[in-house]
Amino acid sequence: VSPSVTICSPTANTTVPTTVNIVAGTTSATAISALQIYLDGVKVFQTNTSSLVASVAMTAGTHRLTVQAKDVSGLIFKQTIYVTAQ
Repeated sequence: VSPSVTICSPTANTTVPTTVNIVAGTTSATAISALQIYLDGVKVFQTNTSSLVASVAMTAGTHRLTVQAKDVSGLIFKQTIYVTAQ
């Protein structure tokens, strides 16, 4: 299985409220040691599971949203999208 991160919600290039629910998951043949949400390069949430649901507050404007996973072997993989908060 190729390791990957999928941001299920929100979708890329959409307008979202200033507090948005983020839903994401991973696929990996190796156990996940960290799954993190970064907003504009700053870590705002972390769990040690292979999926997450979290609310993140942001200011109005366009933001870079990254969900990054790290497996127990140290491999890092991620997905980045852009959203506009209103």
